[in-house]
Amino acid sequence: MYWLLEQPLFISFTVLCLITISISLGGLWFIRRKFPHEKIKDNHDTASVIFNAYGLLYAVVVAFVFFITWNSYDKATMDAEMEANALMDLFYISDSYPDSVRKEIGTKIIDYVNEIAYNEWKMHAGGEISQTAADKMGAVWNAILGANSSFKPGENIYSSAFETMRTITESRRLRIFAVKQTVPSIVWTVLIIGSVLFISSTYFFSMKNAAPQFLITACFTILITLMLYLIYVLDHAFTGTSAISNEPFKLILEIMKSHSR
Repeated sequence: MYWLLEQPLFISFTVLCLITISISLGGLWFIRRKFPHEKIKDNHDTASVIFNAYGLLYAVVVAFVFFITWNSYDKATMDAEMEANALMDLFYISDSYPDSVRKEIGTKIIDYVNEIAYNEWKMHAGGEISQTAADKMGAVWNAILGANSSFKPGENIYSSAFETMRTITESRRLRIFAVKQTVPSIVWTVLIIGSVLFISSTYFFSMKNAAPQFLITACFTILITLMLYLIYVLDHAFTGTSAISNEPFKLILEIMKSHSR
């Protein structure tokens, strides 16, 4: 389903809904032929109680999974922005170093940001990370530690650079965790099986006129499809048209390059 994530949301929704509606209405057509309205209308009262209880249970599960994935997506966005801000801070802090090391530190920071913005971010779409970016981060660390060797641990410039570098490293780790983190397959199994059972249960509330029942079932199917696809999109925070943007890194890269001229 990765190719759907690369499409505009309207197209993705339309394709998925057409597929799921075709399947659900096909099942309804089969059930109505097998069990005519007259055979099951007497069971509506009992079935409605069971249907309501089941619908509530399924809604709670979907809401819980959505809440978790939305929080993860939102946190990954904030962590990426925090990482970009910390890199910008470190770049400005490097201006306080002597000219002999200031340019070297600034260049290594720019190289690292450039690798994130234009290479590693693309790799995140496939759940991968850039070893080159990791190496460039190591080069920034070495440059900072080498420059700090001329300062005492208590001095402001030493403390500021070291703490900012720690923030950058931590933010990078969190970003990598977000790339690797996905909803477990067992949860997807429960959601999909639950949706099939929920839609199937609507087949046994037969109406004498078939058109309204087909319309209601189609509406249920669209609603559930959209909710599950929304969870899928949020679960792939770095993939597709709704992916977390790398604009914060591009923006600070332009500022850094302008400042270095």
